Amino acid sequence: FEESPQELTGVRVVDPQTKESFEAGMDAGAVQSYKRALLKNDEMLFHGFKKQGVRFAKIYTDEDAGLKLARAMAYANRRR
Repeated sequence: FEESPQELTGVRVVDPQTKESFEAGMDAGAVQSYKRALLKNDEMLFHGFKKQGVRFAKIYTDEDAGLKLARAMAYANRRR
C-alpha cells in the first residue's frame, strides 16, 4: 500500500496528539502526486547511496527483512 495507494474517501482519522478526529481521504490527483513524490525521493536516496558507496536494499513491511538483507549481502559479496 505504501508504494501504490488507492483512492480513499471518507476515512475517519484520529490525531494521536490532540485526539481530534476528522475525515480524510486521497483523490486520484493526490494519489498521483504521492506516487511522483515517492519515485523522486527513491531516486534521490538511491543516487546518494550509490555515490557514497553504500549498499542498500528496499524492504517492504510484508517481507522478511533478515532474509532480504542476507540475500542482498550475498549478492553484493559475489559482485566483488
